[in-house]
Amino acid sequence: MTEQTVTLQPSESTPVVFEAIPREAKVYQVSVDGLTGSFKAVAVPLAGSISSRMIWHEPLTAWEFVTTDIEIPLNEEIHLAQAWLNQSETTFAGHVDLVVTYPDGTRGTLSAVINQNREAAPHNGWFVQFAPFLSTQEGTYTLEATLSSAGQVLDSVTFSLVVVAVALPFTFSNFVARKIVCPGATAWNAVEISCLITNPHSMAVTQDVAIMWARYSRTYGQWINCEGSFGGGTRWDCICNQMSSCLVNPFPITLQPGESINFFYAGHCYPDPSDPSFHPCAPLLPRNYNWYWWLEDGTGNKSAERSFST
Repeated sequence: MTEQTVTLQPSESTPVVFEAIPREAKVYQVSVDGLTGSFKAVAVPLAGSISSRMIWHEPLTAWEFVTTDIEIPLNEEIHLAQAWLNQSETTFAGHVDLVVTYPDGTRGTLSAVINQNREAAPHNGWFVQFAPFLSTQEGTYTLEATLSSAGQVLDSVTFSLVVVAVALPFTFSNFVARKIVCPGATAWNAVEISCLITNPHSMAVTQDVAIMWARYSRTYGQWINCEGSFGGGTRWDCICNQMSSCLVNPFPITLQPGESINFFYAGHCYPDPSDPSFHPCAPLLPRNYNWYWWLEDGTGNKSAERSFST
C-alpha cells in the first residue's frame, strides 16, 4: 500500500501520482480514497542481436573488424571484442558469453573484461571485450558468441578464425661487403661480409639467411647470370651457392625474441684446410666486374645492398 499526504487551499487542485512497479504480467486493481481502477501489466519481449566483432593481434597496429578471410599468425595473443544490439523497446542489461574451440577440439570460455552486463537503451548496444587467448595451434578456431539477459538467451552466432604459421622476417642493419685483394694474384679477389641480424618479434624465429649477389661485366657491357653465360641485358639475382656450386649457403640462423647476432662471412683468397672456416668452394671473384651483394632471409626480406668493382 502506498499513500501520500496532500494539502490543498480552497478550490485548489493538483494531480497526485503514484508509481508502481509490477513484478508479474497480470491485471492490478487500484483504489484511491474510494475511487477504483485497474491496469494490466504485460511482459515486454526482449530482443537483441549479436552484431559485428573486432579483433587485435600482433602485428596489427589497431583493432580491425573480423572478416571471413582473416589469417592470424601462430603463437600470438588474440584479443576479441563482440558487439551486441538491443532490438526491443525496453532497456535491458546484456550478457555475452564467448566460447572458443581449438583445432584439436579443446574448448574454453573466454572471460569478459570490459562492458559485460551493461544496460543498453532500445536500439543501442555495447562492445564486450574479452581476455586474450593464445593461438597455440595451427588450423581453424571456432568461436560461439551468445547474448542473454537475466538468463534468457536472445541470440547466438558462430564464426571462425584461421591460424597459420607465418614466416617472420629478420631485420638487417650495418651490412658491409668488403673486397679482399688477393696478395700476389693478378686475376682474383675475394669478398668479406658482415651484418647485424636481429629478431624483432615476440617469439623465437629460425630463418635460412643467404648471401645474394649479382655481377655486371664491364668487358661485355651486360649483366652475367650465375652460371657464367651472358644474360639477356637484364639483372640476375642469384643465391651464392650457384657461384661455385658447392659453397655452404644458405645459413640457418635461430634467434630468440629481441636477440641479435653479428653475422660474419670471411673471404679466403687461398683456402687453407687448417682454417676452421675453410671450405674448398670459397668464391674467388674475377676482375672486370661490378659486384652487388646483400643478405636475404627465407621470407624475401633483404638487407641494404653494397657493391664494389674488381
